[in-house]
Amino acid sequence: MKRYTAQEERADIRQRAINLAMTCAVNKSSRSGFGWVLLNGQGEHISSGGFIIGERGNTAAIVERLEEHAFSIRELVMTGTPVAGMLDLSELLPAIENSSCKAITLGYDSELLADNQWQEWLQTETIKVYHMPVNQISERLHTGSIKLQLKGLPWLTAISAGTLGHHPLKLIDLKGEFGSDAYIKLLANQHKTILFTNDQKDMLALIRKSKTGIKRFNRAQVETIEDVIKELKLAAFKNQTSILLLCDNDFIKQVISHDLCDEIVYQISFSANEIKQKSVGLPSVPFENWAIQNCETVGRSIRLTLEREYPESNVPSLSVRFN
Repeated sequence: MKRYTAQEERADIRQRAINLAMTCAVNKSSRSGFGWVLLNGQGEHISSGGFIIGERGNTAAIVERLEEHAFSIRELVMTGTPVAGMLDLSELLPAIENSSCKAITLGYDSELLADNQWQEWLQTETIKVYHMPVNQISERLHTGSIKLQLKGLPWLTAISAGTLGHHPLKLIDLKGEFGSDAYIKLLANQHKTILFTNDQKDMLALIRKSKTGIKRFNRAQVETIEDVIKELKLAAFKNQTSILLLCDNDFIKQVISHDLCDEIVYQISFSANEIKQKSVGLPSVPFENWAIQNCETVGRSIRLTLEREYPESNVPSLSVRFN
């Protein structure tokens, strides 16, 4: 059995532990998941778990395990800095203090996620804090958190569909298209709140079937930008860091023009009947600040994922914090 002694072994153990924590987080949500792992003095796994940021009682599982294994814990590994809103620090910090935890390893840390309570606590404790190198996964897990800190609003992913000739499609029209249903269900499962326009409401029956294993989510119909802003602010108040919007291209153009959208998932169908569809023309929204993140074949469709780029020079100063 490997002992938790040599420096290189500790680094290897931490890397495996942070990989497990990120897996726990991504299994919940690739955009707003949070994962954790507890290690004993030999670097062996004691417990682990994950949750979607904004879930009620998300601190309870960690605290319960910290209390259960209080005398055997040596290290707490987390995917990122536990700022208020992600975790209830008034519950977490005393649980750490009352345990034998001597070290904390973080997979992601940023001054944009600075939390006064956390920083003040670290200054009064002898616990060592280790920082793992940032990678694409850990960075993606915190994009929503950073936006919530900077803008006071959660990350918004909008999903819609159309034909190659720019005719709009309802997402339900792609039902049965290989991989399409499963992907939308997956996205829905990773969000606590789903917004939808009237023309996309039929999708709710598909994604809320109990056999899909999808947990209960908040859903709200939106028809105006004011509706979207209201729901985004409500989600931010609940500390949710990412929201899913089901809509058509015209509505996407509106949310983009109002600086609300961060990610677009657009499915282009090659099998839909072009003649029966009304052409809406090309989008008139500038996309110079958007980057293609993924493009894949889905049956007789192409799913294109675009993500808005935020140049560092345009990042506003920190003005809001989690509630």
